[in-house]
Amino acid sequence: MNVLVTGGTGFLGQAVVRRLLAAGERVRVLVRSSSATPCPALGGAEPVWGDLCAPLSLMQALDGMEAVCHCAAHMTVGDAWSTFEAVTVRGTEMLLQAASHHKVKRFLHISSLGVYGDGQDTVTEDSPFDASSAARGHYTRSKIESERLVRAYAREHGLPTTVIRPGPLYGPGKPPFVARLCVPVGSKFQIVVARSDQYLPLTYVENVAEAICLALEREQAIGRDYNIVDGEALQQRTYLDLLRQVGLSQRRTLMLPPAPLYPMVSLVEQACRWMGITPPLSRHQLERTLASVRYDTSRAQQELGWSPKVGLVEALRTMYAARGESTRV
Repeated sequence: MNVLVTGGTGFLGQAVVRRLLAAGERVRVLVRSSSATPCPALGGAEPVWGDLCAPLSLMQALDGMEAVCHCAAHMTVGDAWSTFEAVTVRGTEMLLQAASHHKVKRFLHISSLGVYGDGQDTVTEDSPFDASSAARGHYTRSKIESERLVRAYAREHGLPTTVIRPGPLYGPGKPPFVARLCVPVGSKFQIVVARSDQYLPLTYVENVAEAICLALEREQAIGRDYNIVDGEALQQRTYLDLLRQVGLSQRRTLMLPPAPLYPMVSLVEQACRWMGITPPLSRHQLERTLASVRYDTSRAQQELGWSPKVGLVEALRTMYAARGESTRV
């Protein structure tokens, strides 16, 4: 299969490119001229210069391609909604147009678990989107709007689409995830705001890459959405202990309950609204960040034959070995 990968120089994209090449696929990677990652990092993939905001470059990049793996998205916290809309939303729309024009056989869209709403203890792929996505943040809002475009193109143009929703990614080449709300204090301490039993839906990057490749192969994946989360019901305190045990963190942790933060965030939110500026953190964002939710992955297991091949402890040890003792945190 000839596969175009967007975001192929990113953390997840590189893992997807490596796995596709290992499977013998022909891989083309959309690379922006301003990309900081050198093309040699793509291995045997073919780089093609282009941009999600440049429709002509997308038409050229898709020439001869049979499938698209769309990993690219704008992620810079603090940027204006107009940037997220231009890159993630309109960029996805233009990529869908080009894919439809070239009649690709598969369009795989990488989304996020963040699209889901609150008030759910266990989330399946049929759970509703967050109804307050604007209050949640630009990234979540852009992901929800992009997914709606993907569904529209599948429905109105017959484009064969699949959506993958991974949890927070971790793995070699990325600083270890600590907590959803973590404030380092010097080099020896850190403050974590969370309940000790809060569930963390972490996903090892190679496990996601495998799910993506399986979804490209399986006919039953067309028109389907998949949650991809490592299989362990991982709690915050257990995870922090494991980080220390494998040597990925030497900081001592002060864990604070989240309850006292809510009135403080509400006051800041009201003050920012009065001043006409965007608050750095809304109460809705805080509630969703600190929610303890399980994500059902049985659909991916049954329809894709997927299971997280790399467990948490093995993954953390791989990260430690890749970093070396001189780069411990």
